Amino acid sequence: MKYRKLSLYLPDGLDPKEIPGNGERPARIAYFGQQLTIRPFDCLSKHVPINATSLRKDISKRAVIEALKYFGPMIETNQSYKVGKHPKGYRWGQSMRGKKAVKHDFICPRFIEKLNSNKASGKAHYGSIERQLDEDMHNISLDIPNIADYINQIPPKLGTRCETHRRNVLQYTAECIQCSDYGLILRSNTNGRIYCCINRLSSYIRPGLLLYGEPVVEIDLASSQPYFLASIFKCLPLIDAVSKGQFYNRINERLKPPLNFTNISTYKSFKRIILSIIFAHNKYGYRYWTKAEFKHAQVREAMGKAYPGILEFIEQYRRRNGPTALAIDMQSAESSVFIDRVLATLQSQGIPSIPIHDSIMCRLSDVDHVQELMHMHLTKETSIRPTLCRSVSA
Repeated sequence: MKYRKLSLYLPDGLDPKEIPGNGERPARIAYFGQQLTIRPFDCLSKHVPINATSLRKDISKRAVIEALKYFGPMIETNQSYKVGKHPKGYRWGQSMRGKKAVKHDFICPRFIEKLNSNKASGKAHYGSIERQLDEDMHNISLDIPNIADYINQIPPKLGTRCETHRRNVLQYTAECIQCSDYGLILRSNTNGRIYCCINRLSSYIRPGLLLYGEPVVEIDLASSQPYFLASIFKCLPLIDAVSKGQFYNRINERLKPPLNFTNISTYKSFKRIILSIIFAHNKYGYRYWTKAEFKHAQVREAMGKAYPGILEFIEQYRRRNGPTALAIDMQSAESSVFIDRVLATLQSQGIPSIPIHDSIMCRLSDVDHVQELMHMHLTKETSIRPTLCRSVSA
């Protein structure tokens, strides 16, 4: 009898033959190791968040216990776990974290059946948007012949905790798409964002996608988070800047000397700094971002000069609504437009599209209509004229 195989990814040097257990138990234990290898880090804790209930449902309670016992000496856990709020975070320790992922095949038909059953149960809870999106995603292909070699050529990403881990995530995600394994679509109850395998692909890889056999185009909202900030903080210089896609440039102009934004890495790094200032919140009661010794104090000062009153508004919003409220509210406003309005309308018109937070991916033949629809809904929702940019390459 020919059994189906389950391919699992583990760090190079970890021998699957040494995983304890009989029958299909090694595959279940290895599945836990794969989660640490191919799932993205949480951007704040720099660990892989794992929901214990979901994991036990996938591999069994006993297998979780044995996996933690076997992998325990090789892994690290975070200290920010809170019941009902934050799932526990895990990551490989130093001896394994910098290792490239290697694919291993396991013969485990019952375990494969269990995973497929769990996936079907997850899809049973889809709403109408997720169901149509799932259908459209099953008509995506990735036209890159040798994905491993291609990913090796991608430049490193500044600020990445572990570059090897990032590339492992990209390669696994790309290979799953090439094998028509698109995983589950999840929608956040907190901010309304949709998370799927396409979100995890690098902008260097997404241009290789085909949607219903056509090349894809991404239509992005320039200065997206500041754009939605301007809809609640009515500052004329801010509204003017975001409507022209110049939010970051006008802060940079206040720096002495200004940074060189012709270097795309410098520009992306600057954007991360600005967003970290906007979304900063107390660490153990210490408001570090307001101190003179704060490493980005000059950038923060430049932002206050470019947009008078913005720093005070952010502080007041944080005190009045909570430390993470501004980020959640801005992302919720984004999701309300991009998913509940734009994506829902496109689906009703039979136009396949994929949301990537502050952008929409569509077929080349649909790009004009999609951009017009995005412009209409963004303007209607915020009364601010948006700047929309098309991209077909990194």
